[in-house]
Amino acid sequence: MDTSFDLSNPGVSSDWLVFLAILIPVALIVGGFVLWLMFFKKGKTHHRKSNRRRKHRPINPTLAQTSGLPPLRGPGEPPHGT
Repeated sequence: MDTSFDLSNPGVSSDWLVFLAILIPVALIVGGFVLWLMFFKKGKTHHRKSNRRRKHRPINPTLAQTSGLPPLRGPGEPPHGT
């Protein structure tokens, strides 16, 4: 009794091989998409944020408002604040 698949003669075994050759990749793609939806897309909803600035949070001053850049430091001077 020969248990090998002979693809040259169409029959039940070759029909099943073609069916499985189509079914397995489709099932992998659908399963991957479902897993992506369940784990990686969870909690990522799109909310539109308004660009309104709150009045209690002042903006940082510009260089023109602070009289430009601070003077250059010498090579031995540490940065301000340390």
